[in-house]
Amino acid sequence: VYASEMFGAPLGMGSAGNDGRGEVVSSRLVTANYFTVLGAHPAAGRLFAAGDGEQPGAAPVVVLSHRFWKRRFNEDPAIAGRTLRLNGHPFTVAGVAAEGFQGTHVLETDVWLPLGMIAAARPSEASLLANRGSGWLVMGGRLKPDVSVAQAAAELAAIGRALEREFPDQNRGKELRLRESSSIPGASGPVTA
Repeated sequence: VYASEMFGAPLGMGSAGNDGRGEVVSSRLVTANYFTVLGAHPAAGRLFAAGDGEQPGAAPVVVLSHRFWKRRFNEDPAIAGRTLRLNGHPFTVAGVAAEGFQGTHVLETDVWLPLGMIAAARPSEASLLANRGSGWLVMGGRLKPDVSVAQAAAELAAIGRALEREFPDQNRGKELRLRESSSIPGASGPVTA
């Protein structure tokens, strides 16, 4: 039903710094295919690749927003590979999102981290990924060209029912629903090109 799918969640505000300087930044946890699904391209370095952050203990990487790169690093073209400390933990900068890329969140994001890096960014919240009762993760996807919204909604509802059967304590009375959206923050419906 889906040509591609992605997940994302706000990590919230945190501190970023290096070279003895720090500042408050807005960050989001996303799947490795987040930028690919949204058709994003890097302004410097690379965006996330398959496998980034999926294995516990993997080298922590981040992607910077163009705005943050410009403000904090004066658009240094050699930013990829440098270290940025988030909440005191070292992350390697994989790259920078293209100018104007906002992602799927209405609020500005300074730094994106692979979903599996939550333990490196916020060790106290590492258990969130294993908590089936947690509702903080948002899923998005693109439909295959030959699939209708109604077909996708039916499949998503079926997945929700299967989860309720398999994990009744955590999923009783919960539904998975399809909501049409846009990759353009603030848009209320699908956008086509």
